[in-house]
Amino acid sequence: MPQEEQTKNMPSKVYAPLGTRGREAISIKECLKCGGENTVEVVDFSSNDETSGENILETLDYTVKCTKCEETYVVRVRSMYLEDKKEENRLVSTVFIVENNQEYWLGVL
Repeated sequence: MPQEEQTKNMPSKVYAPLGTRGREAISIKECLKCGGENTVEVVDFSSNDETSGENILETLDYTVKCTKCEETYVVRVRSMYLEDKKEENRLVSTVFIVENNQEYWLGVL
């Protein structure tokens, strides 16, 4: 998959629930280390599907690099589907940042 297509497919925002105060949008096109806006480029992409009964767990890993601070990290999107990988069958999508093989929860789509 070409890099432009990978970047387009990577979500631009995730939402962190704030309890009774709603939710806050977090831009993942912005570097999470230095805060540089529109400085994140996708340098690698991988995907994996796991099936358990009728459920499908899709894992998308976007390795991104900031052009400003040169930091590299992984944005991981995990989506659970019921029966088919169609948008209307998506139950939930969670987004994590992965550093040193540790997942840090960022929000939901």
